[in-house]
Amino acid sequence: MDPWDHIRRAVADTRSGSAQIAARAAQGFEGLSTRRDVMRASRALLRAHPAMAAAHADLRRWSDAARAEVAGLPSGPARRAFEIMCDFVMERTS
Repeated sequence: MDPWDHIRRAVADTRSGSAQIAARAAQGFEGLSTRRDVMRASRALLRAHPAMAAAHADLRRWSDAARAEVAGLPSGPARRAFEIMCDFVMERTS
């Protein structure tokens, strides 16, 4: 799947909050006085969007596929490093 598919779907899906995100951005996040407030509001809108759940599901599949490939390596530091990397990516994006 093309990584941009989630964004294309999000922009096209007016039912799921895309219109709200676009309207808020067009207003320049009026009423928010600091950059931090704007960033928090942006993140909240994006996290609530269904495209984020779809992207996370894809990430989980890719991580599971990577972990399955790594399982074929002999036990040792290299294998453990790859396993840790899979864990890190999933934790970082949660």
